[in-house]
Amino acid sequence: MSLALRPIGERDIGLRVGLEVGQAGFMAVVAPAEIDAASRIASLLGQGAARLEAPDDVRALSACLREAMADPMIVSGLDRLSDAAWQQLDRLRGRITRDRLTLLVLSPQSAERLSRNAPNLASLFGAFFRWENTSDAPSQPAAGDADQAEFDLLARAWMEDTQVESSLTRIIRHPAYQQIIAMGERAIRPILRDLEREPRMWGPALHAITGALPVPAADAGKVARVAEAWLAWAKDKGYAW
Repeated sequence: MSLALRPIGERDIGLRVGLEVGQAGFMAVVAPAEIDAASRIASLLGQGAARLEAPDDVRALSACLREAMADPMIVSGLDRLSDAAWQQLDRLRGRITRDRLTLLVLSPQSAERLSRNAPNLASLFGAFFRWENTSDAPSQPAAGDADQAEFDLLARAWMEDTQVESSLTRIIRHPAYQQIIAMGERAIRPILRDLEREPRMWGPALHAITGALPVPAADAGKVARVAEAWLAWAKDKGYAW
C-alpha cells in the first residue's frame, strides 16, 4: 500500500486538524525527524490537544489510546516500533479506534513501516499530510492575504472530501464549508474570486453570509447560472475582488 501524502504548511496544520476535532478517526502528519512536529502541532491546537510518547509495547499503546480523553491525541515516538510491532498494531486497530481524533506524527521511515506492515490500519486514516517547510513565509500576512489563505485551505479540504458526494445537504454541512460561512464578510471576496474562476456550489454560503437571494427560482440548482447571478449581485453591490 502506498500512502498518498498531501502537502501542508505549518501555518495550515492547526486549521486543517481543527476541522477533524470532535470526530472519530485518524490523521497523520509526516515530518522530518529533526523537526519536533508533535510539540509544534500541540502548540497550534491549544488546550484540547494532548501528547503521547508511544511506549514500545503495542498493547500498552493501545490501552493508553483507549483511555485517552484528549481531542486530538497527538502520538509521536513511533520510530521505535519494529515491523512486527506495526503488524500487531494492525491487528489491534479496532481497540485503538476512539470517538475522538487520533493524530500520528510520523517520520518518513515510520510512515513507510505503517504503509508496509499495517495496511488495514492505514486505510482508516482520513488523510496523510506531508509537513512542508514554510519558515520563509511572512509571519504576519496582510489581512486580505490571510483571509484568502484561510479560505483556500478550507475550500481545498471541502472539495477533496466531497468530490464524490452526491447529497447537497452533506456537501454544505461539511465542517470546512461551515467554517467558511463562519468567516462571514471575510469570505465573500475569496468566494467571488473562486466563482469567477469556476462555478461551484457557493450559493448557500453566500446566502448564509449576506442574506441575499439573487438567484431566480428557475435557475435554482444550475451551478453556472447561480454563479452568474451571485457575481452580478456582487458587482451591483460594489464589491471588488
